[in-house]
Amino acid sequence: MQAISRRTAMGTAAIALAGVATGRAAQTPAGSHGMKLSLAAYGMRKYLDLKKPPAEPMDYFQFADWAADLGLGAIEVTTYYIPETTPAWLAKFKRHCTRRGLDVSGLATNTDFCVADPAKREAEVKKAGNWLAVAEYLGAKTLRVFGGVAPRGDTLDVARQRSIECLKKLCEEAPKHGVVVAVENHGGITATAEQVLALLDGVKSDWLGINLDTGNFHTADPYADLAKAAPHAVVVQMKTDVMIGGKPKTEIDMPRTIDILRAAKYRGYVALEYEGSQEPKVAIPKYIQQLRQLLAGA
Repeated sequence: MQAISRRTAMGTAAIALAGVATGRAAQTPAGSHGMKLSLAAYGMRKYLDLKKPPAEPMDYFQFADWAADLGLGAIEVTTYYIPETTPAWLAKFKRHCTRRGLDVSGLATNTDFCVADPAKREAEVKKAGNWLAVAEYLGAKTLRVFGGVAPRGDTLDVARQRSIECLKKLCEEAPKHGVVVAVENHGGITATAEQVLALLDGVKSDWLGINLDTGNFHTADPYADLAKAAPHAVVVQMKTDVMIGGKPKTEIDMPRTIDILRAAKYRGYVALEYEGSQEPKVAIPKYIQQLRQLLAGA
């Protein structure tokens, strides 16, 4: 990956931070308590996949157009599908989003801060740090990361401490870019609300929050876990399914989930991240409409 330079990123810091501070008031429905709707690119992965492109592939410019045509004001960019991070490509994409009236609500990348090899952990931190610079350039508010998975033979406590040390390093870089690090509840050492909160307690940084994925708690009561984690959320990924007690997926109670976020006084982006079995081009518009009505208090 050819990352943008620090000088290039800083050159747009004022504009990016202004976007973080002001948000998009015009895109906030009345009654939504400040929550704003976005669409995660991961939901369109079957079209965006760079490794296994489909017969009718979609690039990020087309994805932005599709989201804008749905009436959205923001998109979440999954780093897996970014073809390059040269200043030229990023500037072109940012201009395209601006012309279509789209903010980049956040970036989402994958990390594993639990690996035993110190050199590999350092590489994971460096990789995430590079994405912080890209997030800053695009005006994104957050960078989604994973805490990791305990290697075989290691205890949860050992793996958690490794992840905490990596997150501390990343949070030292975050204020240089004005981008908040958002650790997702993504199984592994973050399978429960208590485990995610343990990472926050260990890091103790204002630059770390939770990327709350509404479908990733597979406990006996996922909604209780969501309620515990929601006060610490800095970005939300709304799934359309939930797994209760590890049983097969069922349709998520979306009104209840939005009520949980409202009760927690959450005011950030809610990015629909579709992982259902239906054709995403058919399913996503329906769920976007449902979310739009819920956020408007309909």
